[in-house]
Amino acid sequence: MSVLKSETIAAPGFFGLNTQESGITLSDGFALEATNCIIDKFGRIGSRKGWTKLNSSAFTGQVRALAEYTATDGSLKILYAANNKLFRLEDNFTSTELTDADASNITITDDDWQIITYNNVAVFVQQGHEMVYYDGTNNNYNEYTNAPGSTSPSCGAACFNRVWVADDNIVYWSRILDAKDFSGTGSGFINVREIFGEDDTVTALTAYNNRLVIFGRRNIAFFSGAEDPTGIRFQMTDHIKGIGCIARDSVQNVGTDVFFLSADGVRSVGRTIQEVSSPIGDVSRNVRDELVQFVSSESEFRIKGIFSQQDAFYLLTLPSTGFVYCFDTRGVLQDQSRRVTKWTQINPTAYVVRKNGDLLLGQNGYVAKYDGFADDTTRYRMQYYTNYFDFGNSTVESILKKVRIAIIGSTQQDCALKFAFDYDVNYRSVSFTLAEGITSEYNVDEYFSDDSTDNEAEYSSGIILDNISLNLGGRGAVMQIGIEADVSAAALSIQKIDIFATDGKLIS
Repeated sequence: MSVLKSETIAAPGFFGLNTQESGITLSDGFALEATNCIIDKFGRIGSRKGWTKLNSSAFTGQVRALAEYTATDGSLKILYAANNKLFRLEDNFTSTELTDADASNITITDDDWQIITYNNVAVFVQQGHEMVYYDGTNNNYNEYTNAPGSTSPSCGAACFNRVWVADDNIVYWSRILDAKDFSGTGSGFINVREIFGEDDTVTALTAYNNRLVIFGRRNIAFFSGAEDPTGIRFQMTDHIKGIGCIARDSVQNVGTDVFFLSADGVRSVGRTIQEVSSPIGDVSRNVRDELVQFVSSESEFRIKGIFSQQDAFYLLTLPSTGFVYCFDTRGVLQDQSRRVTKWTQINPTAYVVRKNGDLLLGQNGYVAKYDGFADDTTRYRMQYYTNYFDFGNSTVESILKKVRIAIIGSTQQDCALKFAFDYDVNYRSVSFTLAEGITSEYNVDEYFSDDSTDNEAEYSSGIILDNISLNLGGRGAVMQIGIEADVSAAALSIQKIDIFATDGKLIS
């Protein structure tokens, strides 16, 4: 009788997706596919959430800019841009169009705005368009009477008690505490052309570690003393050459760091400063080549990023491809990259995180909330595939006998186990359905309350843990396992996979 051997994946997908390296050399914690997945708070691969409509009736166009605006009375409103117009989303989730206060002196002709909110004012900037603001007065947006030298800045930020905007190589700042005045006492500008060179322009602005950060496409400049930019303390403290930001809305403050999209992937400002003179362990290292390829076909102002502290991830959306890269922010891998998964179908066109932590998404015809486990009412396909493995001996053929899966999801959730041998892309498939069952065999007791008597997990009602055992067949030197499911009702999380096989013939 042949001796049964096993391969155990104790925390499937723990290291996230890796498309950068050979699948046969990766450790078990990496995934060769992790589509519509997240790394859950316990470090296991699980399904992402979906989206639900906030507005009850659809409007025309894709939402390409979102912001939460605080009115003078403290009320919160959602502002958005779609269909070459600006809107306010009311408390009853109907939309009110904002119109030009000066009888159409300014015509809105695109939707790629950046909306900067500060001190009860929302500032709208977009390359090639006149800058406008909204201050809650009636339903109007307004042109600037105290505009910066440029009336069409491409990017901006609110920090250091001012609004900052940039056009080409010039960065302008408003008067202190006044987002409407860029020409009065205390306002000003700085020209960074001599720093960046003639062939680079400012692409984004933010604050980091009490410094103003000015991004070009191939440069990053850091300025201290931004609390008083007219004073002698306002000066450049660092200049990084050869690395910059290629997409304005990718820049996001992530805890104590800043993430941004560069020409060679997603980077961290903190790591870039630390390792400017040596190879950089960038955020997207494990998907770098794939990501860079997809980015090359995108318009820079259509690329959007967001950090959700509540969900512990940084999202980067590439609308032309339909892909969203989800970077887990709970921990850093040994090579200083972040764990990453990839989303499809959801395809957000804008983001904002509300003060209450809710993540809102722009959709075609809707402002939506990242919520539930369906895309509107449509199922989405979750896919997880292991690396290639050979049971520790590539010279011996393995005969597959059984696969055992510990999986958490809703009762009657249909799933499919996929498996293939020797790099074959024609996977065999075995269907299974989650049933009422619970076990603590796989060290998942943390999902269940101490006084639970109904087999439901703490983190979501109606969720059960099932222990699936499937008798299988087939043989090969190298094997790969996948799990797929059409998610529509509740979270799905893969806890552990055990693969059992016996030795077959020697491979010559």
